[in-house]
Amino acid sequence: MIDLQKKVLVTQLSEEQQKLWQSSLMSQGINVVAESASKDLVEVLTQMSQVEQKLPDLLLMDIGITSANSTSLQARAVCRWCADNHPDTKVILTNPREDQVKSVGLRWAIRQGAIDLLPRLHSLTAVESITKVLEALGTKPENLDNLVESFGKSEPEQLVSTQSSIRESATADLVRKMAMIPMIVMATTESKDETDNNLNISLGSTLDELCLYDVKIELESLGITANNAFKENTLLPGIILTEGGEYSGMISRQRFLDYMSRPYSLELFSKRPLRILYESAQTEIMVLDGKSLVVSSAQESLGRSPELIYEPVVVSTNGTYKLLDVHDLFVAQSQIHELATRLIREQTQDRMVQTEKMATLGEIVSEVSHDIGTPVEAIYNNLNYLSDYTKSLIDVIQAYEQETTSSPQIAEIKDAINMDFILEDLPKVVSGIIAGTSQLKKIVAGLQTFSKMEETMSKDIDVYECLENSLAILNTRLKKDVLVIKNYSSVPHITGFSSQLVQVFMNLISNAIDAVSASASLRQVSDTEWKPQVEITIKPYSADGKDWVMIKVGDNGSGIPAEIQPKIFENFFATKESGKGKGLGLAISHQIVTQNHKGKISLRSPWIESGKDISTGAEFQVLLPLF
Repeated sequence: MIDLQKKVLVTQLSEEQQKLWQSSLMSQGINVVAESASKDLVEVLTQMSQVEQKLPDLLLMDIGITSANSTSLQARAVCRWCADNHPDTKVILTNPREDQVKSVGLRWAIRQGAIDLLPRLHSLTAVESITKVLEALGTKPENLDNLVESFGKSEPEQLVSTQSSIRESATADLVRKMAMIPMIVMATTESKDETDNNLNISLGSTLDELCLYDVKIELESLGITANNAFKENTLLPGIILTEGGEYSGMISRQRFLDYMSRPYSLELFSKRPLRILYESAQTEIMVLDGKSLVVSSAQESLGRSPELIYEPVVVSTNGTYKLLDVHDLFVAQSQIHELATRLIREQTQDRMVQTEKMATLGEIVSEVSHDIGTPVEAIYNNLNYLSDYTKSLIDVIQAYEQETTSSPQIAEIKDAINMDFILEDLPKVVSGIIAGTSQLKKIVAGLQTFSKMEETMSKDIDVYECLENSLAILNTRLKKDVLVIKNYSSVPHITGFSSQLVQVFMNLISNAIDAVSASASLRQVSDTEWKPQVEITIKPYSADGKDWVMIKVGDNGSGIPAEIQPKIFENFFATKESGKGKGLGLAISHQIVTQNHKGKISLRSPWIESGKDISTGAEFQVLLPLF
């Protein structure tokens, strides 16, 4: 007799699965109602609540993917609605595309608020699944043996035979599983403490790090042997076939069951060598090296024809052959995509912070340099008058001494202040002030150029001036023991952005200073032959029918190891110790030269120049085009 007090709502399932669940639960005295998969279940429950209609005691629904064209995870929304609005309504999710529940899927379902996750309902899973549903309702199961008999035979090949065409459904099944990948990724990334051994993926993961199946059967074995292997392991994607212990091929679960489900195939192949079935079912097999990257392997797998896209991949590792389920391959690819996205997001945030910091610093430098520039300009302009006035006063004093005789008191004062030294040294003091003010003026001009936010490109950029501005700004870092060698040739003006070029030259010269300073601290005191030096060269250059301005910044430091040279212009790649570099200087310089100025920048380490073989050191070469 049906217990109207216990109500189960079944929805979002295929027609076949929905009928199985309805008949199974109704046979246990449960009131079962069905809702169309096309309806929004949250909206249905909300309407029932508003009209005070009795809500179901339990919801039984698909985990979220109901068709090949659906990617909506309605299960999550339903679980949250029940938890917030009607906690007495329990939710059990089912995955009708799996014969066995995977731990990652169960963890995801529990996190959403469901009390359990059940596999596809058939004769092998009916007892356990129906029992779990009845326990959730507080009802004891009855006559489960009769229930199993109502499902008919349980052989996998006969279950598969209920499908119209395995080949036609394989692609659709793959699409459904692919749609579930984001859900699986969320389940594995929501908790950092919970990791699945088979899903421990990194950006450089290879195929041999994934879950591989190692079931091998000789071709001369009977077909029933393979049939039993698939029965024992419902997750087994296929079997490696061997001949005399050596790899001979592979047959997938889908292809095996496809042939075994045909009329008379069970009697034809089960008691004959597996070779007969394999020769009939043989198709193209994808074999990949175990060291192949997951990402590239997934792309190769997706490039196969539709009828082969769901076939497992044979993975070769040190002479052994194993099978990889393409579903696991695509899950791993999705995780790598998630990791890459997270890394890019973190790097972008770091770069945004650095950019904001540099923009703020640029504004401050611009304002400060402008405030300093005005008084410096006034001092510099008046120093010429001061020099002339000083010279004139000295001439007057010397004329007085020649024309008059000093009194004893004046002679005493002249001796006390050392008059002769003052007359000799005063012009030198004024010249020193003029030189210092001139250098300060260059620094201020360099800071103003560096901090300028240019919006238009100038056609009159003096490369020599840009380099001198860079050196002026870095003057305090150029220690007395660092020799700066300048090899400047006459070059025409170029088209570009002066502030950006100053930034490039500052980065290159600053790196050169760091390199020679680090080498100096590591060298022995007795090594007197080596002297730290930075060499800067400007000269015209022609190549490939184009005229360029070449700027080279070299140093005789320790050089850059060959293994990291290909990465030297990458974002956030730093060779300096933590806290001394963000890994952005050379990357930004590369972007400014190549993108903003259509030029080229390259590295040589060690480098050879003018017949000198420098076994260490590094040289950056910048080519700027002449339009």
